[in-house]
Amino acid sequence: MSASLEQSGKYVGRMRRILMGCPQDEATPCTQRTRPEIATVISQVGRPDDGTDPSGFNSIELFAPLKPSSEWRKGVTKASLTDELSAELSEAFPGITFSFSQYIADNVEEAMSGVKGENTVKVVGPDLAVNEEKAQQIAAALAGVPGITDLGREEVL
Repeated sequence: MSASLEQSGKYVGRMRRILMGCPQDEATPCTQRTRPEIATVISQVGRPDDGTDPSGFNSIELFAPLKPSSEWRKGVTKASLTDELSAELSEAFPGITFSFSQYIADNVEEAMSGVKGENTVKVVGPDLAVNEEKAQQIAAALAGVPGITDLGREEVL
């Protein structure tokens, strides 16, 4: 999937509004938020041009620091908030993989592995079609493992 920078900016705007619990109508100001747990949302589209990030130009990252749990809605936990956000984002952007992590731990793991993700399986070889087939088989096998969440594939050419 590919999108122009302008279109990516529109997607990011929608994602930010979902995370903040704002009305999806961009013309409506975000004065009545339904998601008080999130303090703000900072976004990055693409990657820095200094070579410090292994992600592709098609990457969108959102940093959403949480408020103290005393300011959260009654009964909301970090796990339930993540599930709620994942469901809303997946419904708004079908086919896109969303993952949730801790910012600093995420950056350290990316630097160590060279890819985004806590655990990584790299498939390399001279035949891209075989690599793709093997990657699909591995992803299907991992999808059935209890405890694995946010399973995704990243293709690097």
